[in-house]
Amino acid sequence: MLDNVINKCIELLNYKKFFSNRNKVLILFTKEKIIYFDIEINLQTLIDKIPDKLLIPGSFDVFLSLEPTNKKDVFTFSSFLSNFNVSNIFIGTSVGGNDRKYKKVFSAEIDYYYKSYLFTMNNDSPSVTLKLGVSLDGKIALANGESKWITSKKSRADVQLYRASCDALISSSTTIIKDNASLNVRINEFPQIVRMETDESTINEPIIVILDRQNNLTPNLNVFKKNKNIIIFNLVKNDNIIDSNIIQIQIPREYCKENKIDLSYVLKTLKDFNIDQVLIECGSKLASSFLKQRKVNELVLYQAPKIMGGDSFSMFGPMGYTNMNEVIKLSILDITLIGEDLKTVYEVKYE
Repeated sequence: MLDNVINKCIELLNYKKFFSNRNKVLILFTKEKIIYFDIEINLQTLIDKIPDKLLIPGSFDVFLSLEPTNKKDVFTFSSFLSNFNVSNIFIGTSVGGNDRKYKKVFSAEIDYYYKSYLFTMNNDSPSVTLKLGVSLDGKIALANGESKWITSKKSRADVQLYRASCDALISSSTTIIKDNASLNVRINEFPQIVRMETDESTINEPIIVILDRQNNLTPNLNVFKKNKNIIIFNLVKNDNIIDSNIIQIQIPREYCKENKIDLSYVLKTLKDFNIDQVLIECGSKLASSFLKQRKVNELVLYQAPKIMGGDSFSMFGPMGYTNMNEVIKLSILDITLIGEDLKTVYEVKYE
């Protein structure tokens, strides 16, 4: 019976007026029937319109067509769920097209959707996701530095969705200079079903954060041509970089000892910019630093079925561990086959 009701919920999304990703569809239902249905651009308005009498009898399930992502909608939806006897939450992952899907999440696990927001609320740091594309033997570049492309086109398309969903993207000047990377969100590389239903004007462009301790950046790099908002962390202001959209933040000397940046300072500063979710795209040195300083919450690994050999560059540098009690432990959250690559999402555990 419940599957039939869910199917009816999804059928309601067939109407053309629901295809706009600016609209939010809210459906309240039990195992037997749909008890409420409405559509609004504003989530708060949508919830305020629910008649009180519908919320009195017993528990009900909730279907929301789009996952809340901004702080205001997260707070609104979380408050709504906490005030009523909600049994299950169904979040639509696609509106329109032939690939309409839903996720089922028990209310006890609702914080899965808001983990970055909740983490930031309770800590002095945004939630940090480290993304790496590697070979089967854990390599990120050949001995001569060549790294294009290790992973498949489909994996790189998936990365674009991560970029579009984060508040800030962190990299090092070394990586940006080596690859002349743009680090912008490329909608033309989105998976087709997402690209067809996405209004380009609504795409989130994350703030690009560059760690440039030695002022190696130059104004002719692609990253400055493709992005509107950039934050550079350095020790001394780089007078060669002059742009009203670029903020340069000088790291106090006490947070940069032995040529190593204390990443706590960087992340706390980003939190002051109201940044909740950070994605890291970098080389092995910075990736290792984030892990050694215990700043990574989630590791996303795209592993290609290729063997690059021991003379290639590994995804992590030396950690200096001397016994197994020190090593970083991971818990698998999800495993997905993307094209020919294996995508594994890990929770990073620090003991």
